[in-house]
Amino acid sequence: MNRISVDVGHYCDAVERLCGFLILSYRSMTEFGILHGITLPRSWFINLLHSSPPLEKNTSYIPHFVNDTIELLRRIDSQREHYGSLSVGDQQFKYNGSRLTPMCASAYITRM
Repeated sequence: MNRISVDVGHYCDAVERLCGFLILSYRSMTEFGILHGITLPRSWFINLLHSSPPLEKNTSYIPHFVNDTIELLRRIDSQREHYGSLSVGDQQFKYNGSRLTPMCASAYITRM
């Protein structure tokens, strides 16, 4: 069965960006726009500031986002566990268009 493949690098980049927006938006709404005490990777913060995000967003979907992200991480982990028994066409997750090796999958799971 062929599946649509997902490049984990692009996926992680998108999740990191969305997480940064959600953190800043949530904090902006709960702390009257004060961002003191937020700990984010420097690169996230710089990239988010350059995009000038409007921080007054609906953050009520955070639990759905977290649950979907956890499910995708479980799928990546399952593919990692079954690496040797899956054909290339059955692998849903790729890295730079190639098979996602167990070591690379572990690194992306850790990154998330």
